[in-house]
Amino acid sequence: MRRAVACLFLASLLFCSHSLGQTSKQDPASSIQQDFQKIAELWEQKKIDQAVVILEKLHEMPGMRDLKDAWIGVLYNLACGYSLLGQKDKALLYLGEAVDSGLNDPDQVMRDTDLATVRNDERFTSILAKLRMKRGIWESPAFVTPYRESLSEDEKLAGLSRVWAEVKYGFVYFDHVPALDWDSLYVAFIPKAKEAKSTLEYYRVLENMCSQLRDSHTGVNVPGALFTEMYSRPPIETRYVEGTVLITEVLDQSLEKQDIRRGLEIVRVDGIPVRQYAEERVAPYHSWSARQGYLVGTYEFYLLCGSGNTPVEIEVRDERGHTFKTVVTRSYHMIQSFAKPLEFKMLKDNIAYVALNSFGDRRVVAAFDSLLPRIEKADGLILDVRRNTGGNSDAGYDILGYLIEKPLRTLAGKAREYSAFDRATGGEEKWVEIPPMEWPGKGDKRYLKPVAVLVGPQTGSAAEDFCVTFSVLARGKMIGTLTAGATGQPLFYSLPGGGSGFVCTTRASYPDGREFVGLGIEPDVIVTPTVKDTRAGRDVVLESAIAVLKKTPKK
Repeated sequence: MRRAVACLFLASLLFCSHSLGQTSKQDPASSIQQDFQKIAELWEQKKIDQAVVILEKLHEMPGMRDLKDAWIGVLYNLACGYSLLGQKDKALLYLGEAVDSGLNDPDQVMRDTDLATVRNDERFTSILAKLRMKRGIWESPAFVTPYRESLSEDEKLAGLSRVWAEVKYGFVYFDHVPALDWDSLYVAFIPKAKEAKSTLEYYRVLENMCSQLRDSHTGVNVPGALFTEMYSRPPIETRYVEGTVLITEVLDQSLEKQDIRRGLEIVRVDGIPVRQYAEERVAPYHSWSARQGYLVGTYEFYLLCGSGNTPVEIEVRDERGHTFKTVVTRSYHMIQSFAKPLEFKMLKDNIAYVALNSFGDRRVVAAFDSLLPRIEKADGLILDVRRNTGGNSDAGYDILGYLIEKPLRTLAGKAREYSAFDRATGGEEKWVEIPPMEWPGKGDKRYLKPVAVLVGPQTGSAAEDFCVTFSVLARGKMIGTLTAGATGQPLFYSLPGGGSGFVCTTRASYPDGREFVGLGIEPDVIVTPTVKDTRAGRDVVLESAIAVLKKTPKK
C-alpha cells in the first residue's frame, strides 16, 4: 500500500482519515468528495475561477479544519488557483496557511508551475524558507551525500544510525519479530558498518540489518550507481514450484544456443546447491513479510542477481534427470520483466482478460478506461494481478470503481503516535486509527457482469489493497494461491552515498480489523500450479478462472 503524497485535488480528500465508509446522501464526507471531483474537472478544463469558488466554499465549511489532509489540500489549491488568476496576495496568504497547517513538501512547491506567478515575490521566498526549515527537522541535508566508491566512517555511522532511528520511531511490526532487540542489533552492526571496505559492502550491511525486521516495506534502496553492480541478472525468469526452482521464461533467444529453455530445473548456482546458495547469499539481503514472500524474493526475484560484469554458472536438470552446466551473462537490469503495466486479450467463451501488472503508473487507469468499450461486450472479466507487486493504491481503487454501482470501502489501518511527553510521564504508546475510506465509482462507466481476480505470491502492496477491497465488495472470486502478505505506507528517507531507506508506518487490515500482513490473503478458490503444469506451460489458475466465470450466473 503506497499512496501518493501530493496535496492535489481529489487525492487530498481521499487520503483523509475521516472519510468513513458508512455515508449517505446527507453525509458531509460524500458531499466534499463530489466537490473535489468537480474541482479536478474544472481544473483540467482551465476553468480556474469556477474551481476557486468551490474551494472557497470548502474553506468556510464548518469542521473542514478537522480533516487535516483535505484542509491542507484546500489551502494549497486555493494558493495555486489565485496564483493562476494573478491574485498574488491571496495566493501567498493561502500558501502560508497551508504551510502552517502542515504542508511539508518544499520540492512540490518549487516544481508546481501553478505557482510561477508568485515565485519571485519576497513573501514566497520567506514561506519556502519556513517550509524547508520544518522539513529539515526530519529530512536534513546532512544525510544527503553523493555516491563514492567508499564512504567515510562518519558517513557510514551516520547512515546506520539513521536507519536505526527511523525504524525505532516509525516501524509498526515489532510484534512480528518478538525475539528481536533492535537496539542490540544496532550496536552489533556498528563494527560491521565501520569495517565495510566499499559503499557496496556498506549497503549490503544495511540490507542485512533491515532484513531481520521481516517486513518487505522496510529496507534500503541502494544508490543508483550500484544497481547494475548488485542487481543485474541473466535474461531468464525462475519460479519456486513444489520445492524446485524452474526456469519459466527465457527473455533472450540467444540462450537457446546454450539449450536454456522453459521447464529446466536449476540445481546449482556457481557450483553450490541452489538451496544453500539461496539461503547463504540471497536471503540475508532482502526483506519479506510472509513465507511465500521469502520464497519469491529468494528464488525468483534475486536468486541470480549480481554484477553485470560477472557471469553466473548454473547447473540445470531436464525432465529426464539429465544435468548440464552453462555460464550465462547478467545482461538484464530489471527485477521483473513484464512487457507493459497492462495487457489485454479476449479469451474463448467471450471472456476479457486484463493483466494489471503494476499500479506504479497511474496511466494504467486510463488504459483500462480505453478498453472499457471492448470489455463491456464480454460475458466475463478476468483481472490478473499475479505479477503486480504494488505501486499506488488509488490506481487499483480507481479500476475497481468500474465494477461497482455504489462507493467502495478501502482498507483500514493504524499507525504509531510517538509522544516524548507520554514517555516522560510513564504513559503507554498510542496508536492512531485509520478508518476505511470511501472511494467513488465511475458513474455510468460500469461493468457489472461476472469478474474473477487471479492472485499469487508476487501479488503485494497496492495489489493486495486491491484484493482486500475486491473481496469486501463480493464482486467475484479470487483464484490462485496466497498473496505476499506485504503492504503498508512506507516512509522514505535519505542515506549517505546516494541511497535511501524506507520504513513501514501503517498496519493495514480489512475494514473489519482482520490483519493479513505477514500472512497473505487466501483466495476463494485455491489453485496451485505443479511442476508438471509449469513445464507444460499450462496456466491452471487461468483455466480455473474461466471455468468459474462460465458457471457464474449473469445479471
